[in-house]
Amino acid sequence: MKYVRENIELQNKVYRLHRWMPDVNNFKGMIQVIHGMAEHVNRYSEFAEYFTERGFIVFGIDHLGHGETVKLNNGTFGYFAKEDGWVKVVKANKYISKLMRERHPDLSQIIYGHSMGSIIARYYLIGDKIPDGIILSGVMTEREVFNDIMKVMAKLEKALKGDKSDNVIDNYLMNLTFNWKIDGDDDNSWISSLKDEVDKYNEDELCNFEVTNQMFIDMFGGLKTIDKIEKNKEISKDIPLFIVSGKDDPVSQYGKDVKKLFKRYKAKELKDLKYKVYSNIRHEVFRDRRKEEVYSDFEKWITEHI
Repeated sequence: MKYVRENIELQNKVYRLHRWMPDVNNFKGMIQVIHGMAEHVNRYSEFAEYFTERGFIVFGIDHLGHGETVKLNNGTFGYFAKEDGWVKVVKANKYISKLMRERHPDLSQIIYGHSMGSIIARYYLIGDKIPDGIILSGVMTEREVFNDIMKVMAKLEKALKGDKSDNVIDNYLMNLTFNWKIDGDDDNSWISSLKDEVDKYNEDELCNFEVTNQMFIDMFGGLKTIDKIEKNKEISKDIPLFIVSGKDDPVSQYGKDVKKLFKRYKAKELKDLKYKVYSNIRHEVFRDRRKEEVYSDFEKWITEHI
């Protein structure tokens, strides 16, 4: 496996592109990782190793306000942009998808979006058809009362302290909400039932940072937008979709959001649709006690759709 870092310029910003290349000449396909909030693509190096060993190119960018992209732009962790932050993040990921398609026009491309990345990945169901399949994990849907309260709190804090200020109220409410059914006193125990995995996240200097008020506003706005589009407008029916989460994942409302999205897409007549909720694991399906099963399920699904 060959690991390559590359800088990609788009709309006066520089993004860190991470690429993992197999040690073979005949590639099977490509998998793009769209990472979640307060993490970065290099956390998926084990994922990349697994799939490069099976002949796949794995790649992804660190979003604005995340990972190595922050330093490249002299940016702020947990902050997309002053204006149109969500639009810029979605456009950047689609740009990278098209760039890698141009480099490898004969290869099928699968999008894998996790958590906040799953919201971004849902935007591939509208506009130009880009991927040959989409996998979503750690999904969330619009919860009008909860999300509206979070957005109002973020706007209030922004008005008082500025758009780059850390969001104290929403960060506290999310951790409180996500951890209240979880045994254990460690911060972020909701991401995995394995303490070592939680410790790795907490100790990673590119993770677990405070998210700004503007990013909360951007993300909740982006979630509301794609929810409305999916409910009220046409979306692609021809892109295969696989939706997963842990049964103990508070972000997906303990699997309820997976079934909610499945029913929504079924009503929209998507032609190739599947979901699975894994019992006894939490938010990060590849970093919990059943990860071997998750890898096997992903590999089988991807192989069937390239």
